[in-house]
Amino acid sequence: MKQGLSSKRKIVRTLEAGIVLEKDIVFPARLSASFVLGGWSRIANNKKEFRELLKTGLELSPISEVLIKWKE
Repeated sequence: MKQGLSSKRKIVRTLEAGIVLEKDIVFPARLSASFVLGGWSRIANNKKEFRELLKTGLELSPISEVLIKWKE
């Protein structure tokens, strides 16, 4: 038996790719920048926050990579 909601995830390497993915995301969504010392993870509750956090996460990640997770 399956419990709860299933989640989707996608790795994004550019702001443009994130904007394309934005139409498929159900908010809230968690954004986690890759390889950031001490970690960096934030919750976006809408498209405006998503774009701002995605831009910040890509800048912070030394390999310009952000993992995005959201529920279906």
